[in-house]
Amino acid sequence: MLFTSIRDGVQSDIYEFDLRAKKTSQITNTKVSEYSPMVTPDLSFISVVVVEPDSVQRIWKFRKSNKKNEVAITEAQQQLVDASLDSVGYYWWLNNDSLLFYKLTSPHSLWVTDLKSKKRVFLANQPTRSFRNSGLKKFIYGIKDNDQAQIRQYDLRTQHSVLITELNLESEDFIWHQRLGLLKSQDKKLMRFDQELKMWLELADFTSFGIKKITRFAFSPNGKWLAVVNMSKDWKMTTVLNFLLPFLFAVLFLYIIGKASFFKITGISTIWIQLFFSLKILFGIALTFVYTHLYTDPQTSDVLLYYNDGKIIAD
Repeated sequence: MLFTSIRDGVQSDIYEFDLRAKKTSQITNTKVSEYSPMVTPDLSFISVVVVEPDSVQRIWKFRKSNKKNEVAITEAQQQLVDASLDSVGYYWWLNNDSLLFYKLTSPHSLWVTDLKSKKRVFLANQPTRSFRNSGLKKFIYGIKDNDQAQIRQYDLRTQHSVLITELNLESEDFIWHQRLGLLKSQDKKLMRFDQELKMWLELADFTSFGIKKITRFAFSPNGKWLAVVNMSKDWKMTTVLNFLLPFLFAVLFLYIIGKASFFKITGISTIWIQLFFSLKILFGIALTFVYTHLYTDPQTSDVLLYYNDGKIIAD
């Protein structure tokens, strides 16, 4: 199982959890952040969204070695999927040559692109971050509308979409399961949409496992294993500390500037020096806030293994 983790508090790398050995290993070790790891349809590469040094977000891929004790992948071993694809927030492979991608335009938009012909087709504005294959030459996606989202199914053969249902945007994560159909998360539960009854039915309740709120979930290709991302109950406290500690450090630093003689420059008031550093600190805090609250979710990854017959397999 592939996942993203920020271990040094600075940038994210890709890790792999071996279900048999119950061991986690680091896949990438770079100076840039990688997100959304996914095995390509031909099973030859791992693809990721990379936040490049100039903040451009594009899809890269790399080959994962099967050798034991292999060092983690570096930037030099990664290659662009398509250099012209930028501002990518999320993506999904439809097949070897085409993919869906969520573009960070204003407003955000959903596109499908053919990597061979470079042809791109606009699908919708204000998409949800969830979109998946839902059968042969079909995929599901969502369109946000105030506090609701339409879940639609698009047929690549007819180039038309049909409305399946709507859901509340408190959770915009949904997937298509080969056997169970349309699934969504709802707080501590997974729900299944019944096509005949036209309503959501409870599939599984993870309360007993300490799950607070499911914010991401994904099944294995064979549909038998489930990875769940749980929103930690203490994420608010962590967020407060992340901003409070830099603020206190900044106050102390500005105080030292006012007292220490080596910060004094002839002809320039100490107040102006403090103002300069204050603006730099505020700018840094603002960037951290935007990145943390607009482009990521305050959550931790708790992995549970769930089997289709309803039995929970302990991790």
